[in-house]
Amino acid sequence: MRERGGVNLGGILQRNKPDALATLVYTSGTTGKPKGVMLTHSNLILAARGWLESGLSECVWHLQLRGLWGVHGDTYGMPDEEQANLSCCVQPDAGDKSVSVLPPWHIYERSCSYFILSRGVTQVYSSVAQLRNDLAAHKPEYMIAVPLVLDTLHRRVQAGLKQASAARQRIAGAFLACSAMYIRACRVVQGADLEYALQEPGFVPRLKALLLAALLRPVHQVADKIVYSKVRERVGVQKAVISGGGSLATHLDEFYEVIGLEVMNGWGLTETSPVLACRRLDSNIRGSIGEPVPGTKLLVVDPEAMTPVAPGTQGVVLAQGPGIMAGYYKNQASTAEVTVVQKVGEEASSWFNTGDLGWEVPDQEHHVMGGSIVLTGRAKDTIVLLNGENVEPQPIEDACTCSPYIHQMMLVGQDRRHLTALIVPADEALELLAEEQGTPLEAHQVEALIALELKKGVDSLRRKSAQHERIQNFVLLDEPFSLDNGQLTRTMKIRRNVVAEAHIAAIEGLYKRES
Repeated sequence: MRERGGVNLGGILQRNKPDALATLVYTSGTTGKPKGVMLTHSNLILAARGWLESGLSECVWHLQLRGLWGVHGDTYGMPDEEQANLSCCVQPDAGDKSVSVLPPWHIYERSCSYFILSRGVTQVYSSVAQLRNDLAAHKPEYMIAVPLVLDTLHRRVQAGLKQASAARQRIAGAFLACSAMYIRACRVVQGADLEYALQEPGFVPRLKALLLAALLRPVHQVADKIVYSKVRERVGVQKAVISGGGSLATHLDEFYEVIGLEVMNGWGLTETSPVLACRRLDSNIRGSIGEPVPGTKLLVVDPEAMTPVAPGTQGVVLAQGPGIMAGYYKNQASTAEVTVVQKVGEEASSWFNTGDLGWEVPDQEHHVMGGSIVLTGRAKDTIVLLNGENVEPQPIEDACTCSPYIHQMMLVGQDRRHLTALIVPADEALELLAEEQGTPLEAHQVEALIALELKKGVDSLRRKSAQHERIQNFVLLDEPFSLDNGQLTRTMKIRRNVVAEAHIAAIEGLYKRES
């Protein structure tokens, strides 16, 4: 069987060159119509290139790849500087275990699996229902997860603490508060706090951080011994969690840092195979998505002019590198929409428009964060929920605003557990309804009516809506979106970033009701 497998592998490699299409991964487009992302063998092999660094260079796969694909050295035909894999983020050892709860067809899961399997790591495929048992049974060194998994584990820990006695709860709460201050002080001292990315901390903040770090270190060490070690044991991951598929909430980032579990947050898209940037064990800057992986270039440009902006200035993030897709399948128009020709220096070249907003931390003498990327939002309309599910808001909004009682609406849910909505009710229609009934409508009656209309709207979509497309909560607004308040474009499209910023308190209130 092994001999026949070797023969078949040789034939496959001869027929399939690095730039040949390897897989089509369908992802949502801005109109809600799925687009087929064309990824090549060269795109996919990027993640697994770390196996050549793992001591397996004499295995038959290595020999056949070199012989049949015409590979030079150990780089798969690419210069050393173009190699990009997760070994810059984590370096697992052969025999380690990794748990994953993601669907195997998700490009994030596939990419991570290629990498860890190539390093001789045992992959444990779990599910949300079985994760707790699998973590306890296997005690993996690593876990591949989306932020929702980390959020769920955090909630379980919090629930466990609430079951303890009142005295134990107070002690644990005091320890967590002290440790959070200690960790923050250490960041300031080490030059790893994003609050001071653009401006050097003054004498007083630096002195305060030094004193807090010195005073609270013994408290943190005691807390680690009697509380956090037990929490880590309860979580079950021994070394690190690789988090991707969505933005990691600040409170989760800080919680896992406090208890001593490394979370390596990364970022990318299906169109980029997917990893573009990730945090490193030796440079795990909280609040960032780390630096570009080797071989990948990121460029922040002005959203309108598409010209490069200075580090520290927000703009749209462009990407260039060996992981960029070959294009959208039979969709040249969409491919052209995300392709930007950018001149850097004397040369002009093509870049992929990620649609994400962010800024690059500038190099400064007072910190060690230079080159890290901080994401601040999405220029595209696509909403990415905490579990990694993509939601196109426009079709849902269009369906719901068909109701005579809903004048305007905007879906909310970026990096949240589920969708909510900002609703501008149609006052005239509601007043007419009240006249027909002969009695004024109470607030709770209006809310019940809007809730019913939202359900009708979602249910009216051509396809049966998935659970993640359901609107779980909403708030009614007094002021409509308009040109005057800057919340509509001249073509009457909602300026989502502006609306979200204007109603940030209402949005936070929608999700606080559940906590």
